Amino acid sequence: MGGIVSEIEFQAIDYEETELLSGKRSLLRIESHTRIAETSLDSILWTDELGETLKTIIPSVNQQTYRTTRDIALKPISGPRFDIGQTTIVKISRSLVRPHLSQKIVYRATIQGGDAAKIFPAGATQSVKRLDEHSAEIVVQALRPETADRLALRASRPVTQEDLEPNSLIQSDDPAVVAIANSVAQGETNAWRVAQALERRIQDLVEVAEFSRAIASAAEVARTKQGDCTEHAMLLAATCRARKIPARVAIGLVYYGQAGGFAYHMWTEIWIDRHWIPLDATLGPGGIGAAHVKIADSNLAGASGYASILPVLEVMGRLKLEIVAVDGKR
Repeated sequence: MGGIVSEIEFQAIDYEETELLSGKRSLLRIESHTRIAETSLDSILWTDELGETLKTIIPSVNQQTYRTTRDIALKPISGPRFDIGQTTIVKISRSLVRPHLSQKIVYRATIQGGDAAKIFPAGATQSVKRLDEHSAEIVVQALRPETADRLALRASRPVTQEDLEPNSLIQSDDPAVVAIANSVAQGETNAWRVAQALERRIQDLVEVAEFSRAIASAAEVARTKQGDCTEHAMLLAATCRARKIPARVAIGLVYYGQAGGFAYHMWTEIWIDRHWIPLDATLGPGGIGAAHVKIADSNLAGASGYASILPVLEVMGRLKLEIVAVDGKR
């Protein structure tokens, strides 16, 4: 991930009887430890004699996946329907009114078995103060180019060439992506106004739909015009880069009033006037308020879609979030 050091360690343990959807088999147990910056994720894999992974467990989120046949995978589900979106909502006791117009929100984040001060990054829009071994105060403030000079901002990570170049997920040189990028604000030289126009265009263009893949590339979305928040974020980053505006994606949480809490989410950040400034093409408001809490960011250079969401997987099911104050009011 651009600017973020990552490493993966594997340790083969031994063959053991393993329960699969089709019955038991003797498989090699492999324990995996993935670390990206301060974030780590442990998983267990079981492989056959050919090295094919037939089962995976991520203990921290109690997630099990199996390699199986198409018929079994598409078999109708019996019993209550599982909704991963609803089951991963971080519930809060206080509702927000007009959350995406908020200017400053103070949160208290607590992570069971983890250090919240190490999980949540500090940056131009977000400050983090450790409260105890599991909790941190997070202050999120809205940011626009015209307000940046008035705010006491933490320095942003400088832009790199990888924030501007195409890669395997953000194909800013793809013809379909370039066509969308050039369909708005023609002749406009102000990068912020171009990015806002692209945010609106993608919010109108891409139909929100349940997606069968965790992340589809920007080129795919430019053609299918379907996807969830990750697809909106990918395409906005790609079209911004096509217009010579450095861009990356941000991963974290966004307030979702209908569910009574915060949902895991992806949005886009663009580099303007020495700061990374957020936009959200899923919502399309022309910039965001303080109801987005960031866990990680990436330009996705050389990164898989799976790796980009690892920081979220680490806290999923373990995070408690409280709202302390909104725009100065407790």
